[in-house]
Amino acid sequence: MIKTPNKITLKEYPYTYVRTVTMKSKLLKKQDYDKLLHMEINEITKYLQELHYGQEINALALKYKNVALLENALEKNTLASFEKLKQISPEELHELIIAYLKRHDIFNIKTILRAKFTHSGFSEIQPLLLVGVAFSHDALQKLLLLPSVEAIIEKLHFFSDKQRQILIDAFKHSTSLLAIENALDKYYYEFTFNFCDRLKGGADLFKNYLLSEIDVINLKLILRLKKEDIKKETILTHILVFGHGLQRQYIQSLLSLDYDAVIAKLSRHRDLGSVVRQHQESLKHKDMVLFEAALQNYLLQKASLLLHQHPLAGEAILGFMLAKDIEIKNLKTIIKGKQLGLDEQFITAQLVV
Repeated sequence: MIKTPNKITLKEYPYTYVRTVTMKSKLLKKQDYDKLLHMEINEITKYLQELHYGQEINALALKYKNVALLENALEKNTLASFEKLKQISPEELHELIIAYLKRHDIFNIKTILRAKFTHSGFSEIQPLLLVGVAFSHDALQKLLLLPSVEAIIEKLHFFSDKQRQILIDAFKHSTSLLAIENALDKYYYEFTFNFCDRLKGGADLFKNYLLSEIDVINLKLILRLKKEDIKKETILTHILVFGHGLQRQYIQSLLSLDYDAVIAKLSRHRDLGSVVRQHQESLKHKDMVLFEAALQNYLLQKASLLLHQHPLAGEAILGFMLAKDIEIKNLKTIIKGKQLGLDEQFITAQLVV
């Protein structure tokens, strides 16, 4: 049971808002990504050096080279951005920033679990890790050094003893990370919704964004399991919570259909139908790569509302942090794609712009 501390009263913050908008204006635009896609790693480094990554690239240039330099500069820049947000924000907004960064902790733990599951080394997954609050990268490395997935779950003390044992048993039974990953998502959303309930003075748009994010998570889960012909009852046990657009009754009706019929029904959905229709042919062939990137773009549009609809509220800060996360993800995608020699068109399709 998550404790519910005191309420946090949010007011209007003109100074913080103006500084946040200035930071947002420096984020990369579509034309920047178009240029970066045509560049080699050394050219990307120089381009970012002339933008808001210059300080970090210059500071790390003697220690790292090429891809390692960019990866470390991105991490250092992200940390600096979130620290700056704290500096320009009144104290009551600090908890908001920390609560947001909780999602990075959850992402990092999932990454560590997948690394242990696939026998990957820390150096392989380190570039994927985000700036969190509860787990430093050193702490995450120690988790990965544990002998098994079960041993890592044992260290996740924000779950109760009973929950950890259930998750360990589920992993042993299925040799799949699905149960533990769903439990981590559920923990994050419960924590965040509880936190939003503490906010007086606005968090409605952020809650709506979270509900849309839950819809996207559930949609991807349903399609992935449906295309593997997993039974309705099994899929339903993995649905974490219900969002805004895909509520319980609608999801239950989807789960009664076969994969093709699910696609057809989703194509008529009020909110997500247009995204499904754009990728209907690839979905029919059970190819979800571009569809999932399109869903991230759908969420980006939702995130932009946070910055513009309540411009003087704390939601503007949340909008910036979401946009910053997307920028880092896009840059990592381009850098990794270049490193692996992937097709430019394929890399482009993965970007959220």
